Amino acid sequence: MTEGSSSTDRVSEASSLKAKGNVFFRNGEYLESVIEFTAAIELDPTNPIMYSNRSSAFLKLRQYFYALKDAETAISLNSKWSKGYYRKGQVEEAAESYKRARRSYEDGLRVNPHDVGLTKALANLDVVEAEMQRRKSFQKKKYIILFTTMASLIIAGDAHLGIRIVKDQLMRWIVVGFSFIFGIVFSRVRANVHESYMKRRLQPPKDLLKKLGSEAESVIQASSTASYSPDENTTSTDTK
Repeated sequence: MTEGSSSTDRVSEASSLKAKGNVFFRNGEYLESVIEFTAAIELDPTNPIMYSNRSSAFLKLRQYFYALKDAETAISLNSKWSKGYYRKGQVEEAAESYKRARRSYEDGLRVNPHDVGLTKALANLDVVEAEMQRRKSFQKKKYIILFTTMASLIIAGDAHLGIRIVKDQLMRWIVVGFSFIFGIVFSRVRANVHESYMKRRLQPPKDLLKKLGSEAESVIQASSTASYSPDENTTSTDTK
């Protein structure tokens, strides 16, 4: 068999594996589709379609980092293929990194201004961002109302019970004003924490297997050097 025919066979087998991966994907079996696409990539590692498909499967599994890396690899293999930018934008949008997603969609449209998928994705992103801003505004109002209501109840309870901790009108306004500001600050902190969490989704995950492996090795070494003395009260019926 010549080198050319061998290469053709590898591409043909990769195409077959890709087709199997597509079937798994359509059936919602995303992990199985990742396995098939990975096998296809091993046979045809310069085909951007393979990485694009696996990126989509990783996204369904919410493996954002790997989905993003595959989309970026697809772009690096063929920067004139607009589908790679679409995949990259979809991952970034799912991770709520909307500015990055917009750049990816716009980069894709510069490559192919007639890409309908990218045009729709960009229009949908406008809707998603508007909805996100509406939700942020609602959350801020909710916490402002919550904390000012709590402050008002404290003031009313103080006056009703005659404790008179809040003695004058000025102090009452200060308490209400402070609760108003606290509601704004709390909503912003909460939003920042959520944004930070979403950004971490696009970062490389921790190598838990490596960490667990090193920890297990330490435990094994410790147990092998430790002296063991069986309990004198243990009888043969205590073990199996």
